[in-house]
Amino acid sequence: MNNVLDRSQAFTVNGENHEFKFTVKAIIMCEKELENRNLLVTMAGMTNKPLSIGDAYTLFKWGLLGAKQYKENEIEELFIQYIEAIGMVGLQTDLVSAVSKSGLVGNAKN
Repeated sequence: MNNVLDRSQAFTVNGENHEFKFTVKAIIMCEKELENRNLLVTMAGMTNKPLSIGDAYTLFKWGLLGAKQYKENEIEELFIQYIEAIGMVGLQTDLVSAVSKSGLVGNAKN
């Protein structure tokens, strides 16, 4: 029996399905744009305070780009639609789940 790991976090905005997927490349590129340049510190900080809008957009963008190719204007529009439909709390929840599923935190084989 093979175990298949789901390494992505699905979400729906305006009836369209999308997913966040933090590949190694997406994580490296994301860290270059985060305010503190450290994804794990950013994720740990969310337990005490919400993400800045800039870091939220960076994580949103690279989570999407890890799953499939998007154009910059598509990402911006989807981000606005996501925030209007789901809100920042929902975004943080989905991002934490996506990063956890990536294998970055804990054992990547489990």
